[in-house]
Amino acid sequence: MVEISRIVEQNPWWKFGKSFDGYDRTLREYDKADVRFRRRNVKLNGANIYTIHGPRQTGKTTEIKKKILDLIKEGTEPEAICYFSCETLGSRRELRKVLEFFMDKLATHESVYIFLDEVNFVRDWAIEIKRIADGDKFDRVTVMCTGSPFGVGIHTHELIGRGIEGNRYFLRPISFRDFAIQYATKAGIKDASLSKEAELLSRTLPHERIDLEKPLSENLPAIRKMINFCGSLNHLFSIYLRTGGFPSIINSSMKVDRFYERFVEIVTKDSLKQGRSDRTMEEVISGIIKRYGSRYELRRLAEEVEGASQPTVMEYLRLLEESGLAWVLYSYDLTRHARRYKGCKKVYLMDPFIFHAFNSWIYGRSRAQEVLLGEKVSPIVEGIVGSHLARTKEIPVIVPPDRFLWFYYSVRSGKAMDFLYRRENGSYLGIEVKYQTKAMKIISPIDEYLLLSRDEFEVTDGNKAKVTIPVPIFLSLLGGSEKNL
Repeated sequence: MVEISRIVEQNPWWKFGKSFDGYDRTLREYDKADVRFRRRNVKLNGANIYTIHGPRQTGKTTEIKKKILDLIKEGTEPEAICYFSCETLGSRRELRKVLEFFMDKLATHESVYIFLDEVNFVRDWAIEIKRIADGDKFDRVTVMCTGSPFGVGIHTHELIGRGIEGNRYFLRPISFRDFAIQYATKAGIKDASLSKEAELLSRTLPHERIDLEKPLSENLPAIRKMINFCGSLNHLFSIYLRTGGFPSIINSSMKVDRFYERFVEIVTKDSLKQGRSDRTMEEVISGIIKRYGSRYELRRLAEEVEGASQPTVMEYLRLLEESGLAWVLYSYDLTRHARRYKGCKKVYLMDPFIFHAFNSWIYGRSRAQEVLLGEKVSPIVEGIVGSHLARTKEIPVIVPPDRFLWFYYSVRSGKAMDFLYRRENGSYLGIEVKYQTKAMKIISPIDEYLLLSRDEFEVTDGNKAKVTIPVPIFLSLLGGSEKNL
């Protein structure tokens, strides 16, 4: 049974109205942050269900509390806004009691907003939301649920036809573009000239971007404009390589080792809640890091995990992927114009901070700086580029990244390409990350090429257009789909 005091305690705006932000720990921490990162706004309408899928520590709770504050400032009655963190709920029955308490508010309010945070911790939570959606009062209710992709994304099929279509969003670590725009003036750059450049960057970059659907020639003006800011972008990228896009890590003065420890504890705790072994999870992650940036058959992972079969290892990999921590990149057959379901694959982690946290877990100490100075820096950069490319067109359920993004290799010819991006018109853009070297092989079916370097810029005209640009400039200009907040 859920005590009423627990519900009331989580809804301070019922007592304090719009001044509740002074009593809410999440918003107090947000207000104190050096950089109050802004995400895309989600407009809420009645008789709709919204979900935000994202890994832990990306700021889902913060976004909910900001939305609640905005609703109150816009005139919504504070007591018509209901929030509950489901992390401590033990059963679906308890969730039902919470929802019944919230729905009772319809007796005194024309409509209510219900926010359920980390709802994935309740087994079969969607069934309770479905009960509300099937009721005769749903036209007066707006529901928003957040949680990991594993707990939220795979259960929303229960809600099809009940106002969830088009209302599913991702909340991932901050992209480098948003990081550069919003963090440029807060990066503590001591050099006066570089600091001024960063200030100009923060004002210029929001108006410049590239569109991979267009020919490279049409993107050159924006690229050439950002060449002027290569100094500040390189500085910002060196920070991003260590912190990734997690707002709490970027804003904290704590030693990053403590965040590694906290993050790993959260991941292992969530794995145990899903009935998985933390030891097996560690061995699977160890295999991923060992082969980072390389292609391999996934059965190779199973061969290194003690006492685990290939299907078992695949379940752990799927859990990492569905939790928003890792993603699998498939290879592509240019002859058949189809994704290869079998054959070699690549596994990347979603953010450089996740790599460093897991790397620290595997080796027992912080190795971020050592890794960034060694041979692993190139595959880490490759992973960052890949995760950003995956965001460009993805839409939950309808357009996953494996519909437009792959890698290519041919055993016969020896040719390979880090990323193969298919445009809407059917043409292919080949993208190669050469952060330490710059060789590239031409592959005949590919129409244009991007070579992402450390600090070189070059345009080559001819039958196969090729543009070489520094990685930080490319990432700073690359936006995400409207479903990525």
